Amino acid sequence: MADDTTLTCAQLAAALEAEGFEVATEFVNDPAPANQVTAQDPEAGADAEEGSTVTLTVSQGPEPVVVPDVVGMAQSEASQTLTGAGFVVNAVPEENDDVPEDVVISQDPPGNAEVAPNATITIKVSSGSGTIPIPEVAGQSEATARANLNSAGFTSITVAN
Repeated sequence: MADDTTLTCAQLAAALEAEGFEVATEFVNDPAPANQVTAQDPEAGADAEEGSTVTLTVSQGPEPVVVPDVVGMAQSEASQTLTGAGFVVNAVPEENDDVPEDVVISQDPPGNAEVAPNATITIKVSSGSGTIPIPEVAGQSEATARANLNSAGFTSITVAN
């Protein structure tokens, strides 16, 4: 019979039943992919009577872990918390008038959800409102007004006649 660590449960069970064995399955959390047979008892190559039972140990995938809730944290703190818990972080900036810049607005999957280890957690991080205040330039020379508007972040300045 082929190496049982490369066969799925259905494949190995079908092969064993074709040889006249009964098949029992035991599901466990394991780093192996879900539905992959990780062990069998008795082991492949052992002698057993026809009609006896072979127990297959089948992976359900890794033990799920709880996602920390990082909403409201600064991006750097949230990223450290999530990577420290074994997750991959995908930070996405999003304009938001109500949440200060660099603060986590939301996360997916949400805090306290159970997911596979090493899962990617997407956090939306406020990039601020996306607006900047317009400085007061009335009464200034055109050159001074342009300079003040440029230093405030404005680049397309039109002078009205």
